[in-house]
Amino acid sequence: MGSTNQCAKKTEAEPTNLIGEEQKEINGIVSKLWDLEALGIRETDPVHMALEEEIFFNGKRYAVLLPWREGKFKVPVNRGLAEGRLRNQLRKLKNIPGILEEHNKIIKEQLKEGIVEEVPDNPSGNRITYIPHQAVICEDAATTTVRIVYDASAKVGKGIKSLNECLHT
Repeated sequence: MGSTNQCAKKTEAEPTNLIGEEQKEINGIVSKLWDLEALGIRETDPVHMALEEEIFFNGKRYAVLLPWREGKFKVPVNRGLAEGRLRNQLRKLKNIPGILEEHNKIIKEQLKEGIVEEVPDNPSGNRITYIPHQAVICEDAATTTVRIVYDASAKVGKGIKSLNECLHT
């Protein structure tokens, strides 16, 4: 929309809509923008293909296994980091009326829906890692004042990879 050199009569008061071949070109550009390949995901990518093969229905929702990077990536032992973040979070939330209760309600709902799971006293498995979280408080929000944000980029220390760094993007 706007003035163009292709119009016989060119005035600023008469905007022109260009339709036809240019519209097809624009549609192609927009389509390419949303294409997976433009996001760096290729249909022939081995990680993408593995995710398609490993997708399963767990009774409630579709799920896939984590796409671990190949190589010698040691999963960080970060229980102490997650517990420390939780203690700090609880201390802060106790000082804001109603927020701790809302935070607890969200966590219970996520437990019920299988989004998170309770940490066992003696976890077992090849890879055990914890994802610290924090409550983001939006007092102006119309619907939810508390939103839980998980931090898979958290690092235990310098030179130790985060969970995100151990996984394919």
